[in-house]
Amino acid sequence: MSAFRGTRIVTPADSCTAVIEMQSLSGELRNRLVAAVKAARRAGEAGARSALAVLAVGDARAHPSLSPDEQDLRRRLRAHGRQLGDRLDAETGVQQVERLAHEVAYEHWHRMLFARFLAENDLLIEPESGVAVSLTDCEELARERGQDCWTVAGRFAERMLPRIFRSDDPALAVPLAPETRQTLERLHALVNYHRLAGADGEGRRMLDALTCRHLGEWIARQRSDRDQGVDGADGRLVAAEDLQNQLTKIMTGEPPCDLFVRWKPLGEQPIGWEPDIHDSMRVNIRPFMWAELTRGGRAGAGLLRVKPKIAWSKDQGKEALKRRKRWRPPWAEDDDNVDVEIDEDRELRPREDYPWFWGCRGDGSRAERTGFRGGPEFDGNRWIDLHHTNDAKRAARARRMAEVGS
Repeated sequence: MSAFRGTRIVTPADSCTAVIEMQSLSGELRNRLVAAVKAARRAGEAGARSALAVLAVGDARAHPSLSPDEQDLRRRLRAHGRQLGDRLDAETGVQQVERLAHEVAYEHWHRMLFARFLAENDLLIEPESGVAVSLTDCEELARERGQDCWTVAGRFAERMLPRIFRSDDPALAVPLAPETRQTLERLHALVNYHRLAGADGEGRRMLDALTCRHLGEWIARQRSDRDQGVDGADGRLVAAEDLQNQLTKIMTGEPPCDLFVRWKPLGEQPIGWEPDIHDSMRVNIRPFMWAELTRGGRAGAGLLRVKPKIAWSKDQGKEALKRRKRWRPPWAEDDDNVDVEIDEDRELRPREDYPWFWGCRGDGSRAERTGFRGGPEFDGNRWIDLHHTNDAKRAARARRMAEVGS
């Protein structure tokens, strides 16, 4: 079976067909995807129940505070719920909303996923101009219209996929609370994390497109608005240029915006944004947390909206310098004669390849944690927040290449 599969998207705007190649997911990433989808379902259903309660969909009578439009939506939702199988008590007028809550949560989550997928592949079309728009463009249009970004992007997706998202669907007309939309946004951003940390250079290409193309277009638009005297354009321009500078630092990968993988030798450490999704999210998220905006943002969160709860001290346990002379595989039975002779003098973590295991002060200042070349004694401490320059990594790679060639 091929490692790639094509997803065919037909856009009615230009009646063209685009085939997008996506890398198949590993087992570990598939498990993360399943967990994210389950969390999104729980969050979406909880938010849907709250929104339906505000509209009194399950109650016998509508709240007097509801507007005529809200009362009309309530009647449509009750009828739709009965079609889905929610039971109406004829005597009390109370109606179940369980199936309707599932439907509302699914439709909103589904529309957000499709909108992000289309936008990231330049297939989300603004109906009036017929031009492809990004999520950043949707945010700007949402501010102009006084709406939510995902509402605007979702409406564009509806126009492009009318057979999937019907404009008269009452489930999509239910207004979810802002905190519910933010939760869903974070979760489906996690679903797309595999692209930012994709293999074979996909992660670097995606970050480069975000930094240079999408953010570059936004900066150019803000410069034009500033020159035309549009209110707030100057501040948005400064913030966007600041963000672009920080993302460029992550692309370059110099400390403190570098990637450090404790279990890889210095000659195999990433240079610049060369993520490996199997190195864990904690490793790959660090450059985005250590990048510092000149203004705005939350303390300690870097470029992220919220500061993740991550312990940056050393991990438990210690690395071994050498193996014992005879090593027995853990799967071997008691009567199996599979002991392996091991050269007890061979170092598993030599100083030139793993200097951080040789007396590094991992709890010291950033200067002490950057470019450490190894001390006289091996301690095996598993520090995780260390830094090395690209020059040091290149020198280590050159040394390894010379050793292999000799």
